[in-house]
Amino acid sequence: MKNLKVLLVDDNPEYLELIGFYLKKLGYIVETVDSGEKALSKIKEERPSIIFLDLQMPKMDGLETLQKIKEIDKTLPVIIVSAHGNKEKEEEAKKLGSNGFYCKGDNFAKAALLIEMTLFGLSGSEPEEK
Repeated sequence: MKNLKVLLVDDNPEYLELIGFYLKKLGYIVETVDSGEKALSKIKEERPSIIFLDLQMPKMDGLETLQKIKEIDKTLPVIIVSAHGNKEKEEEAKKLGSNGFYCKGDNFAKAALLIEMTLFGLSGSEPEEK
């Protein structure tokens, strides 16, 4: 079932390492980049199954990156990630085509659940924990 490629986009290397390690343990193929520009290049090389995209990054932020991703492939699922739950940014991301919103303060199991829900036809930014 896995063999799914997750592209993690975040300018925080420690966060990339932590969530990347967790997702790899679950069987996902994980690639990481530290900027929106690198994410766009990576997407053009090989399409991931889903993207976990940080909202706040230098140069090109998550919303601008999201907009450019959707210009390349509007069907590519993108989860916006933020350290701060911001309803305005979440609404803006939804309008631009995001498939969900994940708060960095939530546990990684919730991130994995959100990925599964998004990839298998369910959507929402607040999956219920079991």
